[in-house]
Amino acid sequence: MKSYFTLFACILISAIKGYGQMVANDDVFNDMNGITGSNTIPANNPLRVIQNDLLNGNPVLASQVGLIQLSSTSPNVNLITSVGGYVKVEPGTPAGTYYITYQICAATPDLCDTAVVTVQVCGVPAPVDLTECDTPLGTVLLGGLPETGSWTIWGKMDAGFPTYWDTPYIQLATGTGLTTTLTGLTPSESYRLKVVNESGCSSDHLYVYVGNVANNGATFTGEMSGEYVDLNNDGIVNIGDVVQYHFLFTNASDCDLHDIYYFLNDDPYPSGTLNMIPANSTATAVLNNLITENNINDGFVNQFANYGGYYENGQGDGFKIWSDNVDLAISDGFKVHAFLDVNANNIQDNDEADFTSGYFNITRVDDNQTSQISSSSPSYIFYETNPDHLYNISYYLNENCQYGNTITYSNVSVAAGSGILTYNFPITYTPDLCNDVVTTLYPLGAPRPGFEYKTTIRYKNNGVQAIPSGTITFIPDNAVSITSISQSGTVPSGNGFTHTFSNLLPGEARYFIVTMQVPTIPTVNLGDQLTTTASVSIPLSEVNVANNVSELVQTMVGSYDPNDKTENHGGKIVHSTFSSEDYLTYTIRFENTGTASALSAKVDDTLDMKLDETTVRMVQASHPYVLERNGNLLEWRFNGINLPPSAGDDAGKGFIVFQVKPKPGYAIGDIIPNTAEIYFDFNPAITTNTFETEYTAPLSVDGIEGNTLSWYPNPVKDKLNINSRQNIQTLTVYNLLGQPVLEKRIDAVSGTLDTSDLEGGVYLVRVISAEAEKTIRILKQ
Repeated sequence: MKSYFTLFACILISAIKGYGQMVANDDVFNDMNGITGSNTIPANNPLRVIQNDLLNGNPVLASQVGLIQLSSTSPNVNLITSVGGYVKVEPGTPAGTYYITYQICAATPDLCDTAVVTVQVCGVPAPVDLTECDTPLGTVLLGGLPETGSWTIWGKMDAGFPTYWDTPYIQLATGTGLTTTLTGLTPSESYRLKVVNESGCSSDHLYVYVGNVANNGATFTGEMSGEYVDLNNDGIVNIGDVVQYHFLFTNASDCDLHDIYYFLNDDPYPSGTLNMIPANSTATAVLNNLITENNINDGFVNQFANYGGYYENGQGDGFKIWSDNVDLAISDGFKVHAFLDVNANNIQDNDEADFTSGYFNITRVDDNQTSQISSSSPSYIFYETNPDHLYNISYYLNENCQYGNTITYSNVSVAAGSGILTYNFPITYTPDLCNDVVTTLYPLGAPRPGFEYKTTIRYKNNGVQAIPSGTITFIPDNAVSITSISQSGTVPSGNGFTHTFSNLLPGEARYFIVTMQVPTIPTVNLGDQLTTTASVSIPLSEVNVANNVSELVQTMVGSYDPNDKTENHGGKIVHSTFSSEDYLTYTIRFENTGTASALSAKVDDTLDMKLDETTVRMVQASHPYVLERNGNLLEWRFNGINLPPSAGDDAGKGFIVFQVKPKPGYAIGDIIPNTAEIYFDFNPAITTNTFETEYTAPLSVDGIEGNTLSWYPNPVKDKLNINSRQNIQTLTVYNLLGQPVLEKRIDAVSGTLDTSDLEGGVYLVRVISAEAEKTIRILKQ
């Protein structure tokens, strides 16, 4: 029994001794880096001296004890006594073993104990980033690795706090030697790297950005600022003026930056490029932002830009920058607007279309100066800075159908500070239905031996009701062949084709392009004329059938100026075939052959005195335009056209198609010249060729010199008289679908054709003699 009691007493005494005691236990901290300095408290995984100390047999809490450093074998190796005690090694501490003695006490003085901390200081330096500007993406070159023994590179992606602490290090490489190459890293990401020598000593971290710049976003920066520029120097903020944005780009990296791009964010997205910005350098650039009607309505322009570039290893940086608002000093004026007023309530309802088949007349009362304004838009803004000026404003219609406009505005003034006031012109029509479809051909290029050239067919409903169906017939010159048609669903007919359309709405115009191949010399020769014909027919009666046919005569050329002028009759018109209802159809073509985009374009045309300037009407233009007529001077303005340099295709090219009648009294032998001047931005004028149109006596039969053919009257009602100096064998009349509708054998030098049974419209008459033949056009009333 004594032995059991003795054992129990010993256990009890030992338990009592442990209770109410502080027990300090020794610590060993290895691989403390003395080169860069280190400590034992890496945030959420602290290595503190109290982690193995006990109070009353339980783990010690920092709030329960106090620490005192009693001694250290090096002034560079110390115990930081706060937060549970951690060891700090100062930078530059030599490698070796150091000892710290400390005391730990609880709340009462008799609960204290001492312990020794052994600190192993090693000397592995952090690796050095040797990455060059042309180092491939995903690769980092490291140097400064341990000279002796093996080493291991550990790393992890720097995902940012707090994710970083939860990301484990992974082994990236192991080896020997002073340098190594890490591959397969994620481009444009930051990494923390460290090297561990063969004894387990770890270096400080190296932060690297996998690319050739120190950090993403800080090395390539941009600034932008804008200022208003009065592009046409008229002192008024209007469409086509620009806000000019100035850019300052800075490359703060040690690597050259290549292939820099920058662009504004609004259509048409002005853009530019720079070849290179050298390392630690700046560069400037300028972009022009065209002012729109919306900008004018807002009174300011707000814009931002995107920019970017590429370093030598292919790494790209791209950013966005904003500019402050650029305020616009808006002038006063008035806006005129035309629309089709179906319900005649003088208000443009949601389902009522804009109207462009006419022109505005704006007359200043004090000097009777009149401007005739046509536009691709139904609206036009007229600016005025003098409140004393008065204006009369009216609208005139181009078409023959029963459209009408009863509104005019008289003595309109523009008060200072009034802004832009709107004057509406509702266009109405009588209840009587009116049908009128017009077709027009215009050239997109000149015919040259061995090359293709293009012609556009345009057809438009000038009537007041939808055309349910109709047919376009296209007949090219016999010398050429059709290679492509932009319109699908055409049907071959002879060497041409037909196209059936449906539901052509009032005011609607449609287009398609025909490409034709010209044979080589000697099949054709320079100076030959190629005649192309297009016609339209509908199953409804029309108020004007004369405009159902369009003929285009072009002269074969060897080369051509891309800025030129032509007229559809090809330079000669048989006097007897041209009536007071016929128009001359001019095409002006222009092309930017420069090296930069043209922000604006202007075309001037001073009409010859033999032309009636009051009959001018637009057919089509390649870009939005404003046509202003003052007397016989026509001025087309393409503000904000932003026409790029020509690149051999349709880019950089434009055209104008308009019609005008000659004044009454034109006679055989009269020649009407016409020339245009084309301006791009502030460059000198490009003067086109002077195209001359001559009225001639009746033409000879094709191929028989000295034998003439004449026909009258035209338009014809009941009888068509045809005369020639050589026997006429047969006369065959064709409708616009190419179908023969009347034939008569003549066998004489003259004859009469009874046309009384023909319906009103345009017909082609084929005249055949023994030596040659000719096709003429007549209009049956």
